[in-house]
Amino acid sequence: FDFIKSKLSLNIQFTESARDNFINSMLGQFNDFHNRKNSNSNVFSEFDMSKAAESIIMQNITNLEETSIPEFQQTIADKMGRKSQKTLDYQLSSYELWPDVLPVLQELKSKGYLLAIASNSIQPEKHERLIEELGLGEFISCVAISGRIGKRKPDPTIVEDIAKELGISKDQTVIVGDMLDRDIMCGNLARIRSVWLNIDSKSRAQNIKAIKSRCLPTETIVGLSQLPETLDYMQSTPFPNQIKVGYYIHKPKKKFEIASKKMFISNAQIHYKNIDLWAPVELQGQFDVIVHKATDLMFPKDKQDERAFENLKQYLESHPQTAMIDPFESLYLTKNREAFIQSFKKFKLKEFNIKVRTPKVYTPENTEFPCFIKAVEASEIKGAHSMGIVLTPEGLQQAQKYFSNQVIIQEYVPHKSGVYKVYCVGRKSNYCVRPSCCLDRVQKDFVLFESSVPWAEELLLEPQEGVIDLQILENISAAITEATGLSIFGYDIVISERSGDYVVIDLNYFPKLK
Repeated sequence: FDFIKSKLSLNIQFTESARDNFINSMLGQFNDFHNRKNSNSNVFSEFDMSKAAESIIMQNITNLEETSIPEFQQTIADKMGRKSQKTLDYQLSSYELWPDVLPVLQELKSKGYLLAIASNSIQPEKHERLIEELGLGEFISCVAISGRIGKRKPDPTIVEDIAKELGISKDQTVIVGDMLDRDIMCGNLARIRSVWLNIDSKSRAQNIKAIKSRCLPTETIVGLSQLPETLDYMQSTPFPNQIKVGYYIHKPKKKFEIASKKMFISNAQIHYKNIDLWAPVELQGQFDVIVHKATDLMFPKDKQDERAFENLKQYLESHPQTAMIDPFESLYLTKNREAFIQSFKKFKLKEFNIKVRTPKVYTPENTEFPCFIKAVEASEIKGAHSMGIVLTPEGLQQAQKYFSNQVIIQEYVPHKSGVYKVYCVGRKSNYCVRPSCCLDRVQKDFVLFESSVPWAEELLLEPQEGVIDLQILENISAAITEATGLSIFGYDIVISERSGDYVVIDLNYFPKLK
C-alpha cells in the first residue's frame, strides 16, 4: 500500500470536507492502481479494496484524540459505505448478459460440466452480487474473485485451486476467456487447454501484444453459442490431415449472429480458427483457406484499420498457396451498385423460359417514373442503406438533395410477390420472402427509407405467397459467381408482373443470416 499512501494527504483533520477529500482521494488512487495492474500481466497478487481502505484509515488517524477515533472510523465507514454502495448500484445497473449466456450455461450444466468463475476485481462484493443478480449463481459451482483470494489471473495457481475445489484434475480443466494476457495466459502457465472468446475490441491492444508474445489459445470462438460443440471437439482425439481454415469477422453483432448459427465449429475434416487481423496473421497459424468479412476494412476508418487490411494482404502474398474466400477485387462489386450492374450480363434460362437481368439505370434526363434513387456505394459508408421511391420529376429533384453521396437512379420493377432475399454459399442457394412497398399508398412525390429497417406499416405490401424453383436460383447464383468471382453472397430478386423477368436488385457479400 506504499504507493497509495504516498499519494494521499496524511494530515487528516476531523472535519467533514477533510473526510470527503480523503475518501475521494483514496478511492481514486485505488482505481488508478487497479488500472496499472490491469495493463501488466506480471502482477499475480491482489487486494480487497474495502479491507485495504480500512487498513489505510487506521494508519492515518493517529493524530486524532483517542476518544475521537471510533467516531471518526464510523463516520469514514458510513461515508465510504454510502459512496461504494451508490457506485456499486450504478455499476450493476450497467451490466447485462449476452442473450446466449444462460442457454449455454444451462446446456453445459446438463452435459455434466462443472462451471467456475475466475475474475480479477478489487471489489469482490460487486462480482458476488453481479453473479446472483444476473442469474448465474445456479450454474456456478465455484467462484474465485481476486480481491477475495489474494491472487489474480494470470497466476496459474488459481486453476489449481479451482480444480481442487471442484474435485477434478487439471487435465480435465479448460479455461475460457476474452483476454489473452489474463485468461489464456493463466491457462498456458497452468498447462491446461484454453478457449479464446474473441467477440469485441475493448481489449484489442492487450490482445495484440499477447499474440506478438506468442500467448495463443488452444481454440477460438466468436460467441458463447459455439462453446458446447467446441468443448465436445476438444475431447476428441487429434485428426490428421485437417483443412486449416482461418476466419475473420469484425463486428460483434456479426460474430454473435455467426455463433448463434453454430458456424465455424471444428470437426474431423476442418479445423477453424478465428484470426485477429490487427495482429500479424503469421503468428496465429498456418492456413489452407481464409474466409473473411473484410469489407469494413476496404474503406478504413483509421490507421489501425489500414494496418489490419495490410496484415491480411501481406499474409496472402507470402502464402500464395492459401485460398481466400472471397477475392478483394470481387468485393468491390458488392460495394458499388454501378460496377455490379456493368459486370452482370442479362441472360435467358431457356429450360424455364425466364429472362434474368438487372434494373435499368437512368440519368436525371431520361428517368421513367416511378423509380428508385440510392447511393452508388452499397455498404460501409454513411447513407449506403438510404433509398427513395420517386413518383415525379419534382420528387426526383427534391430527393437528390437528401443524399450527400453520389446516387444511382434505377428502374422500379412492379411486382406482387414481394422481394426474394437469396442466400448463396458455393453452389447452394436458398431464400426467404420480404414485404415490399405498396405504391398506391405513397401520397407524396417521393418517400425515403432505410433498406435495413422494416417498412412503415402504412406503406407495407404483404407479399403474395410465392415459391421459386431452387434450380432457377442456383442458375442465377452461378451466373453471379461467374460475373463477380464471389462464393458467399446474397442478392435481392423481384419478379416483374409485366414481363415475368427475374430482376436482380442488390448484391451483398457475406450477408446477414436469416
